Amino acid sequence: MCRPRAAIQADFADVLVNKRKRGTLGAGDFFGEISLLDGGPRSADVVAATDVDMLGLTAWVFRGVLEQYPSIAQKMLVTMAGRLRDATKPAPTD
Repeated sequence: MCRPRAAIQADFADVLVNKRKRGTLGAGDFFGEISLLDGGPRSADVVAATDVDMLGLTAWVFRGVLEQYPSIAQKMLVTMAGRLRDATKPAPTD
């Protein structure tokens, strides 16, 4: 079964990994792209912190959008690289 992934249009949502808050998403942010790209399971849960409007895409629509608009793919890669860097940053020491 292919579950649509989403882009947030307004308000905020929390990103949870192993039930621990790891970040907050807001207007224009996206999530679920890794599962759409590789077909694997989610790497995080996203829980609405307020009322949220979202746009959802199925995998086949997502692939078509990336093929038709490569600039979207490039912007997503930059965002994904930043998220990876943040996730692998050493924890601050006190």
